[in-house]
Amino acid sequence: MNGVRVGSDLLTPGWTNYDDRLAYQRYDVSNLLKPGPNRIEIWLADGWYRSPLMWGAKAIPNCWGDRIGAIADLIGADGTVLSTDTTWRSGVLPILQSGIYFGEVYDARQENYAETHGTEKLPFDRALLVAHETAAAGVAAACSGRKLDRRWRQDGL
Repeated sequence: MNGVRVGSDLLTPGWTNYDDRLAYQRYDVSNLLKPGPNRIEIWLADGWYRSPLMWGAKAIPNCWGDRIGAIADLIGADGTVLSTDTTWRSGVLPILQSGIYFGEVYDARQENYAETHGTEKLPFDRALLVAHETAAAGVAAACSGRKLDRRWRQDGL
């Protein structure tokens, strides 16, 4: 929002059975708003929704669908101030491809992307929306390595 990342969550909304539920997150962005025009950017990637499950010749692409979308509402003290709709614009992001098994293809040449496309309203059942049910994924602290003893021990450790 206005060039500042909202939150530190990674891999949101996470994996679920998307046929039964669509998880959403809430963020307090009041400290990022400024008087006058504000800019909201939503970066979407294939992630866990569209990335191939399994890999190689047995990959199952687009397991839950071949299109991704975003729903965003900016809610103030008096109710909804702004919602995503078909007036939003889209374009190519530096994240060209992502997946739960192979990671991400990031093209730094695309960091100054241009708005090149419009948007469309995709049908979905709002009854599937559920608040995110667990803590979001984040970056773990680095740990020092240790040598593993590969000899078999009777206690299995």
